[in-house]
Amino acid sequence: MASIGEVVAALRHSVADLPFTALAEALESAEDAKALVEQAAEGSDQAEFAQVIASFEQAVHGIGELQRQLTDIQRSVTQTANQLEGNQVSRPPSEDVAKPQAPERLLRALPEREEPGGKTTGYWQDHDGRVRGPVVSGRGQLRDQAVDGLRRLGLVSGRGTLTVADHVEVQIAVQVEISGMGNTTLAVNNRPCDVGPFSCDRVVPRVLRPGQRLTVYWPGGVKTYVGKER
Repeated sequence: MASIGEVVAALRHSVADLPFTALAEALESAEDAKALVEQAAEGSDQAEFAQVIASFEQAVHGIGELQRQLTDIQRSVTQTANQLEGNQVSRPPSEDVAKPQAPERLLRALPEREEPGGKTTGYWQDHDGRVRGPVVSGRGQLRDQAVDGLRRLGLVSGRGTLTVADHVEVQIAVQVEISGMGNTTLAVNNRPCDVGPFSCDRVVPRVLRPGQRLTVYWPGGVKTYVGKER
């Protein structure tokens, strides 16, 4: 019979690979295609253009609905894992139990985020288990390095900046990309942004090297970003 620790680990693993990144890419492609058709249709009264645009609007809505459903599943499974983990009888930590507890320890160390417009705070743990932080959103050395990284990777023009460089998730993604680390865990006190072409969901996979994984935990949720082929 599986131990509680093994069940918790299985639950967390089941939601770690939900296709948030793939859906974000599909949403971006649908929005880009819709914008191109709208541009081509300017000044035209052909009904075919309107039908195509309406089809892309339906696709965008459908992908958004899938994202919301996955988020609900993720939240429910994570809450169940948290409850099981909190009910465990105190015991000497084994390798199976210690690993899934690490994100919970990081989350418990985070301050509660002030709403609205409060700063996001995060702690991250590298593949060797070393915890670093706290990292606070906004301007600072990591933000400057994030801007440089986005420029180097061609995600922003030579002199341009992106607001998403202020976000903890992007700042840590750049650190992971620079260091060449494989699997990294980040805990933040706010859900990563997932709306728009320059959201965390779209930028982080482009920052990471192919095969690199950044798993982000927040109160009530978790998702894993995987580096895209360049």
